[in-house]
Amino acid sequence: MFAAVLWALIGAVFTAVTVALDLPSVVKDSSGAPGWMYVVDGVMWGLVAYWARIVWWLSPERLGRRAWRIQDELHGRHRDEVGPDGVSCTAPDGTRMLIPWASIDRIGETGHAFHLIDHRGAVRTALPKRGLPSPDLIPAFREFLNRSVGAQPGEERAAGR
Repeated sequence: MFAAVLWALIGAVFTAVTVALDLPSVVKDSSGAPGWMYVVDGVMWGLVAYWARIVWWLSPERLGRRAWRIQDELHGRHRDEVGPDGVSCTAPDGTRMLIPWASIDRIGETGHAFHLIDHRGAVRTALPKRGLPSPDLIPAFREFLNRSVGAQPGEERAAGR
């Protein structure tokens, strides 16, 4: 994105100089801009268009939609079971993965989900709030997640009870 903005600024300055050379009222005794300046102008704006396209294609929303469209294993019913040892995630193809509480640093919460965030700041999984039988259980679930993440390894089982 920085390169696109930089090329746009350079292109704007260079275009302004080219136009100024073509205006005798601005540059006294000017015979006009040389032909190579128009070619350089076109190349610069071509680079700006190229970088703008790259920035647009790499936007997080587009990448997320593309990943969803391409990866069939994301489609279908997922099952997440929260227990005293951690979160067990089952994918639609039957693949299971256990995320132990020891690998989770903190819980992030949005309006729709709880995000389990590891020690590097990456989201390991998201637990949708709509998966609970009742919206009244959200505060209790939040409390359970916070106790489970904050518990020491020997205390994890006690937090789940």
